[in-house]
Amino acid sequence: MCGRYTLRSIDRIRIKLAADRLELDDILPRFNIAPGQTVLAILDLEPQTIARMLLWGLIPSWSREPKGFINARAETLTEKPSFSEAFQRRRCLIPADGFYEWRRTGRARQAFFFQMKDEAPFFFAGVWDEWKRDGVSIASCAIVTAGANELLQPIHDRMPVILPEEASADR
Repeated sequence: MCGRYTLRSIDRIRIKLAADRLELDDILPRFNIAPGQTVLAILDLEPQTIARMLLWGLIPSWSREPKGFINARAETLTEKPSFSEAFQRRRCLIPADGFYEWRRTGRARQAFFFQMKDEAPFFFAGVWDEWKRDGVSIASCAIVTAGANELLQPIHDRMPVILPEEASADR
């Protein structure tokens, strides 16, 4: 699961995305991005790629109420009605440079911070949608999660899907 993350190295994200000519001038470093906040997402809207702020907590377009899901399990993306259409038509990249996972020991929880060895930014796999009702429009997203790798397994059983470097170039 991914419940908090960071995006501290805005300049390094700008460099990674320079070829896309995205407008990132108003983006500030953030050290504790939480569900319910707006997050930077990179959307591939043919014929162009855009950077857009989305609410973290995907609200399916067909939902009656604006209640969202912060994470989407990779294993069930195509099966769950909340995510299947978004997975097929509205995938996104969510830039980050670190994330937190919590280990439970009884009632206590301890946070652990994970980042790349060189502190380089990376992209989470994400899905997004746009909910519209009564003149209100909310663009929102969820981070795709999978079973934890060997490093995270002792801390938590799930982790965000971190895309390989070449995935950002293949959008």
